Amino acid sequence: MRNPIIWLIGGIIATVLAVNFGLVLVSSGAAPKLVTPDYYEQGIAYQSVIDARARAAALGWRVKLDDARSSAGRVLVTLTERSGAPLTRLRGQAELYRVDNPALDQAAPLEPVAGEPGVYAVRIARPARGLWSIRLALAPPESPANSPYSLSLPPIRFVSP
Repeated sequence: MRNPIIWLIGGIIATVLAVNFGLVLVSSGAAPKLVTPDYYEQGIAYQSVIDARARAAALGWRVKLDDARSSAGRVLVTLTERSGAPLTRLRGQAELYRVDNPALDQAAPLEPVAGEPGVYAVRIARPARGLWSIRLALAPPESPANSPYSLSLPPIRFVSP
């Protein structure tokens, strides 16, 4: 055995290089797609998003997620007016996003829950464990179809069974 210090330093360097190489291989296999293909069109239309959020804020609608009764395949959302009265007869759609896997992104209609005014269900077609973001586009029945009120929710965590 020549010099144990040289072997020790060489072993440390080899270990660091092997770990770095392994991390590069793992990280390059699952690159998240954070940019949408139609980013330019979305940028041009962003003023309409700002206007819709301003209309929704003026209405004073409140959105609450019912985590206790939500599951991997269904999320319950409670919508109320500024006064606390339930919002009924709304129509709308939920857009569900996954930052880590855009293949799971999906849209689903809001379905009123029978017997519970102001409570709507969103069914998730491809439930998966992880962090989800939901954006709601809502409109009262008397408003035109092309002017929904846009409400954004903070990211929601779903745990699949």
